[in-house]
Amino acid sequence: MRTLYSWADVAKRTEVVYDHAVDASNEDFLQRLSRYYECGPWAGKLFCFVVILDFIIWNLLEWLKPTRDIDVVPDVVDQQANGDT
Repeated sequence: MRTLYSWADVAKRTEVVYDHAVDASNEDFLQRLSRYYECGPWAGKLFCFVVILDFIIWNLLEWLKPTRDIDVVPDVVDQQANGDT
């Protein structure tokens, strides 16, 4: 089993997934919905339902507590690198 598993291979595959996710983040909502819809006759409809529900909940939460009202927490890693601990 150890010979079948390679961290280099895992890293390569992970990089491909991340690159694909970054590229897909530029799609608008309707493009994403059409991609989900093509996932199968039942699964596609289910995925679209979940995505639309998630979108509605996200907009409701954004309306209740806008992003601009949320405090930004400073990055601890940057402070440690600068010696500001």
